[in-house]
Amino acid sequence: MLVPGRTAAELDIWGRAAWVLALLIGIVALFLTPPASFVLAGVSLAAIVSAVVLGLRSSRVVKLEKDAGYSTLFDFAGYELRNPRTKELLRAAEVAPANLGRRSVLRSMLTVKPGTVLAKRLEGDE
Repeated sequence: MLVPGRTAAELDIWGRAAWVLALLIGIVALFLTPPASFVLAGVSLAAIVSAVVLGLRSSRVVKLEKDAGYSTLFDFAGYELRNPRTKELLRAAEVAPANLGRRSVLRSMLTVKPGTVLAKRLEGDE
């Protein structure tokens, strides 16, 4: 059974967009004179609150989707992967995920890649 309403992926995207909008409005508010800057600061605060609410709703929907046996945001092993907008089946639960998870940029920068000069030096030190 599919969870009715917006998917976790849609809520996540809207939440991220609200964070970016709040940041941009806040930066613009810093460069304006006091009456306009106060108004934009209020709008920025409202965007931050919206982003937090959307993030909380997304987390709740992720749990509901996981309880229903599928996900629209993460590619979990043992769960169906569904399209974020149409909720069509993209990958069955029995099929292993093709991508074993996203790696952070910082983690990939700190990881020694096989075949590089540093990897060969480290092999020689052992």
